[in-house]
Amino acid sequence: MRRDGEELVVWGLGSRPEPVGRCTSSAGVGPLEHLSAAALANGVSGWILEVEHGDLPIFDGSAAIWAEAFAHDSFPRRSDSTESVRPVSGRWISERGGVLEAEPSDRFRMSVEWTRGPHGIEVWEGGARDLAGILGARTFATAMEYAGALQAGLLKGTGPSSGRLLRGEAVSDAALGLARELGVDPSERVWTGGPQRIPGECAAHKAVDLAGDIGVWIGYLPPLSVFARDAGHELHHRLGRALRDALEA
Repeated sequence: MRRDGEELVVWGLGSRPEPVGRCTSSAGVGPLEHLSAAALANGVSGWILEVEHGDLPIFDGSAAIWAEAFAHDSFPRRSDSTESVRPVSGRWISERGGVLEAEPSDRFRMSVEWTRGPHGIEVWEGGARDLAGILGARTFATAMEYAGALQAGLLKGTGPSSGRLLRGEAVSDAALGLARELGVDPSERVWTGGPQRIPGECAAHKAVDLAGDIGVWIGYLPPLSVFARDAGHELHHRLGRALRDALEA
């Protein structure tokens, strides 16, 4: 990354990623997970990101626009050879009950569950070659999460169109006020974003985040089988740290 003439590593080995709020940041720049997933899906091995500000645009809440940029043939591509990585296995649990499990495999694959989808449990399963097909899956938040973030002074550079706004199981007075501002029926399960772009879009986007976070830590997707249920960036980073430690051992 280049900012004010200074170059810093923000992706792959040498980066210092951390979960910040609802995204991944490195060297004070984020969210990086969508950009990272797009780079992985396009097999990009190197790039320079020039930024004027640490808050990267979230666009429509998906990685699709980053993927369009990385599709340009000027970017160097990785070889198809399998990267060498020490076996990593583990099970991590978050305070909110999210679960992330990983074990060595012959290739990278994910099984991602999101139990709090607007219409019930959502599941996405696939590998590295399937990642390109879900880059259009958008980020999401419940109305209470979004209203709370606004009250805390966050999400100033985004809006309800930067992803999907879901009703959630409960609605606060602040969230009801938001519904009135948007002119939506607060009883609807999805307030903004319209129909799903991808079946199980919430789970698919969580898979994009997971792959993207791994990329920020080590720069590629290793031969690993990963299971995630209601996981988030904090758990993703525990796995990323384990992978980095294994490579540096």
